Amino acid sequence: MLRFWTSVLGFCVLGVLPACTDGTSSSVVPEEAPESVSTQSEAAGSTPDVVVIMIDTLRPDHLPIHGYDQDTAPFVSAWAAESAVFETAWSTSSWTAPSTASVFTGLYPHQHGVVLGMFAPDHDVAAMRAGEQSTIAGTALPAELRTLPEMFQDAGYRTFGAAANINLGPVLGFQRGFDRFHYSHQAHARELAETLVGWQSEIEAGPAFIYLHLNDVHSPYLQREPWYVPQTDELADMQSAYDSEIAYTDQYIGRLVERFGWEDDWVMIITDHGEEFEDHGQRGHLTTLYRELVQVLWMVHGPQIDPQRIEGAVSLVDVLPTLLELSGLTIPSNVQGLSMAPQLTGTQDMQPLLRDRAVFHQRVERQTDDPRGWRELWGVTVQEHRLIEEAGRYELYDSMTDPKERQNLADASPDVVQNLAAQLTAFRNQKSAVWSSEVEIPLEPDLYEQLKVIGYVQ
Repeated sequence: MLRFWTSVLGFCVLGVLPACTDGTSSSVVPEEAPESVSTQSEAAGSTPDVVVIMIDTLRPDHLPIHGYDQDTAPFVSAWAAESAVFETAWSTSSWTAPSTASVFTGLYPHQHGVVLGMFAPDHDVAAMRAGEQSTIAGTALPAELRTLPEMFQDAGYRTFGAAANINLGPVLGFQRGFDRFHYSHQAHARELAETLVGWQSEIEAGPAFIYLHLNDVHSPYLQREPWYVPQTDELADMQSAYDSEIAYTDQYIGRLVERFGWEDDWVMIITDHGEEFEDHGQRGHLTTLYRELVQVLWMVHGPQIDPQRIEGAVSLVDVLPTLLELSGLTIPSNVQGLSMAPQLTGTQDMQPLLRDRAVFHQRVERQTDDPRGWRELWGVTVQEHRLIEEAGRYELYDSMTDPKERQNLADASPDVVQNLAAQLTAFRNQKSAVWSSEVEIPLEPDLYEQLKVIGYVQ
């Protein structure tokens, strides 16, 4: 199927042909690579590049490869036919900073310490509006923890990062370990693609580690032509715009794969969390741990990867050890995730292990200046059961019979609750190596407006 896709794409790479729809009229991607750019095989030898493409806020059930009835992602669909696709991948949280930190460290949020992203609570906003000095609290990647780009940098890779989400800016430390890092608030996929093209000669000198964090699918959703189809119902119209952003993003992923020749490199396409469209009465990705927010996309393409659909529970904590093992690098002993490399390359069937595996989720919301007043949710997923706990109250769902999680079975299944709660308690108590690096960020009007645009104010 990928062969078909690339034949259709042809030379429609990063705006080479006017017929390649961009959905926006801003800026122009360079049509030609610099003359000094050599082919990847000539410059980098046999060492594959490592590419991680994070699509922010994409829920997998809006993709055809996970059963969606709209053709939102033709490239990803074609790419999946030659990739390994995890049927049920889970995030460690329901917003960007904690979940991305899990990708970067192989640890869960309560272990890597990044539990608070960029968010402005009511009391801080009120203080700012009253002319008082106001700050918001965040938790940065601790300096003691080596991150995924740092590990590849130490192994001799050139490292490149481009991001458009405010949580991936320099405040929380995600730029560490990158030789080149570009952050632009709410930048569209076109701008980030242009950034990578501008680095092409350096990237193709290889080997390279590349992290691309695309934010187009995050609110506010633009109505991307030609994919957006107006709807009379407000919620349906919002979802149509959301779907058009997926298609826009999918187009640029396809163009980058073609431009850089990543067919023979390790390429992971993942998402950090999902989005709610009133599944449980809200919109966006507020403080819940329901399936629409914590189930994510994870697919892997590369050398020796067997195209397959993999059953069982995997987590974003597994990304780091998987990439390290695929690249022949040592996995640090403190990593909590499992390497999926044996399953991906066909040396071991890990699916029996994954079917019985427990994976965990956490979401923290700062509601007051006193940490004792913070809202904290925990979750555990084992086989078909998902348990969510907040302040001693439990919700239990059966993902097989109730995939939309509408029927709380906690009262009807006390034995299941007790068993899962015990696993969750044991997990929460595993704090042998916990770091926390809190940062105070001045809440100025311009920062407030940036946060307001993406819904990160209370």
